Amino acid sequence: MIDRAAIREAIDRLLIPDDRRFKIDAFEEQIVFACGPMFASLDSPNSYEAGSTRAAAALEKFAASAKALAAQMKELPAEAVEVLRLSIDAEQALRDDLMHPVVKGTLLDVSLALISPENLIQRLERFALCAEEGIPVIAEINSPAPRGRPRKQRPLAVTRIAAWAYQELTGNTPTRHTYVKPVNAHTQGSEPGGPFVEFLSSIFTAAGIAASPEAQAKVVLMEKKGTQ
Repeated sequence: MIDRAAIREAIDRLLIPDDRRFKIDAFEEQIVFACGPMFASLDSPNSYEAGSTRAAAALEKFAASAKALAAQMKELPAEAVEVLRLSIDAEQALRDDLMHPVVKGTLLDVSLALISPENLIQRLERFALCAEEGIPVIAEINSPAPRGRPRKQRPLAVTRIAAWAYQELTGNTPTRHTYVKPVNAHTQGSEPGGPFVEFLSSIFTAAGIAASPEAQAKVVLMEKKGTQ
């Protein structure tokens, strides 16, 4: 269960300049989406680790389901299509109300063009085709299993989105600081932290991600450093 309110509170605690505040709603959506079921499936037992045969069978089943649903939608009577269109419009109106006016003005024409029963049929047919084209590709993938404990992909994916959001909202590059922390009267230790790590920690808590924000931040920031 994702605590959306906690994610918004984490964003609101950031030092965001006035000229960047119009991005808040859009990045809230991005973070909530990243914390959702699609990214959670990255670490499910049904991914590539389960074997190419199982993955190919899953794609084949998905393609058949997508084509069947598209065919079913084409057979809907006009009255049913109109009810579906009204439902889509009502949901889109609710989402638009949550957006900043600047963001809404930019995305309105695009969102109306993308969301319709007709467009959904086209997308389903395209997804089915992509799935069918991907089945023979899976058979060609024969990468050796990595040694050691596999790295969890969902926390990394969420961290990448959070780092992007942090930089776009604050205008600052996400970093990971190390603070001196007394262990006792005679020993000094260290503890990683900083504004970005604190932001990421709040996101992990809101999404129920049981991973170290410091460790995930370290990996992602090293990735960013390597691409610059």
